[in-house]
Amino acid sequence: MQRIAGAFLVGIVAGAAITLAVKGHDVELLYLQMAKVRAENNQLQDEIDILNKDILDKQRQIERKVRKIEVTAKAPDEFTKLAITKYVKDRLRTLAEMELSYFETHPQVVFGLIDGRTFTFERQPYLLRVESVVIGETLHIWVEGIKQTPTP
Repeated sequence: MQRIAGAFLVGIVAGAAITLAVKGHDVELLYLQMAKVRAENNQLQDEIDILNKDILDKQRQIERKVRKIEVTAKAPDEFTKLAITKYVKDRLRTLAEMELSYFETHPQVVFGLIDGRTFTFERQPYLLRVESVVIGETLHIWVEGIKQTPTP
């Protein structure tokens, strides 16, 4: 009886060892597959993050517009400076709310609207010269009003 019980126990242990070896190999394959899926998932997540960043960058580029126009004028007196500033802002008003990408392809637009124009204030003509322009969400322009001899 002891032999039968011993053989039975040896059978159980041998069966368990064989089952453990077969199932252990299956579990190992599942862990390997899970590691591959996690690596692929991480790679796909990185790609998603890059694409989301690209989308945000494109949206920012699309949404970047001229929001404000600042004019700094040089003129013989303060009244003329104010008048030139108002004139330049009125001329550039059409540029407000334009996308900044437009200015990347047409940087001469601001100069074309102002530079070389004659502005008359209190019957005195002034030649406007654009000294500098900085284009961003705030468009900065520096203009000089050069006093001209009035035509009779």
